[in-house]
Amino acid sequence: NHFAGYLAMAIPVAVGFAAESALHVRRSWGHRRSGWVALGDPAGIATVRRAAAAMVLMVGLLASHSRGGILAFGAASLALIALLRRWRGLLLPVVAALIVVGLFWVDVGATRRAFEQRSFQQSRLALWRDAMRMSPRFPVLGAGFNAFGTSYTQYQTIERYEWYGEAHNEYLQALIDTGIAGAALVLALLLRLLRDGMRAAARSPLDAGILGAILACCAHNFVDFNWQIPANAATFAALAGLLTRRAAALGDTRDLDRAGRGA
Repeated sequence: NHFAGYLAMAIPVAVGFAAESALHVRRSWGHRRSGWVALGDPAGIATVRRAAAAMVLMVGLLASHSRGGILAFGAASLALIALLRRWRGLLLPVVAALIVVGLFWVDVGATRRAFEQRSFQQSRLALWRDAMRMSPRFPVLGAGFNAFGTSYTQYQTIERYEWYGEAHNEYLQALIDTGIAGAALVLALLLRLLRDGMRAAARSPLDAGILGAILACCAHNFVDFNWQIPANAATFAALAGLLTRRAAALGDTRDLDRAGRGA
């Protein structure tokens, strides 16, 4: 699941790189007598190379049989295609091709059987019901960081022989660990990040891919705990910082343009 969470972030970035190169190919397509010659240009070669890298990552995600990771990637892809009309013509074919080729490449029978099983939903829902009983006990500042596993044992009603160090829902765990104050801060930071991400994503397909990675991780965190896995958390933080900085740079450019027109 954690490997799938990493791939769910990596694939949209790879798709963004491929779409960025495809955009350059499309722009040069009409300037040639034979448009297919554009595929031999550096941008065309980069498109094929980057699409192949995205394909390998997609195969890895499907082969992981992680229901949460696959659903998170699907949700992020649908959100991008629905929200970003400007890049829909580029992103939709690339994502569709990845999914179709991946389904032919990987035996998804195990994944299909995993989705048919109810143990996943039942165990998660039971865990969350238990965890919700903890919130009134620590309402304002929470139980403290890394205190969930110790505190949960008093409320645990499922698999009493198992140790649950995480709530398998980062938003619920933020409420329990840090209380209303911390959960409100987490929500505010995410809303700010998504707002900046939408601004930056309108600039280029690569920015759209980075936003897709952020959305995939946020979606996966409803059923897992990627922000507590160092590799996934560090990747998310790096992508979030990059997207926020690119949005800020876009804002600086607009301010300069307005100042120039005013002068």
